[in-house]
Amino acid sequence: MITAKMSLADIVKQYPQTIPYLNNLHLDYCCGGHMPLDESFTDGSIDLTSLINELNNIASQPVPQKQRK
Repeated sequence: MITAKMSLADIVKQYPQTIPYLNNLHLDYCCGGHMPLDESFTDGSIDLTSLINELNNIASQPVPQKQRK
């Protein structure tokens, strides 16, 4: 389960199926994605509750074959 205490980097490591969604939002999960979500989105530009809900929805789906390692 994805929580506000997870970083974007941790999320994509655990749930690679979230990568396309994060890319569409232009969120950096690689170089700048090491802060917890609740510390990253403090300016109100992203609704954190909605983001986490959508990420958990995507994370509950199977990983497409091309994203499996």
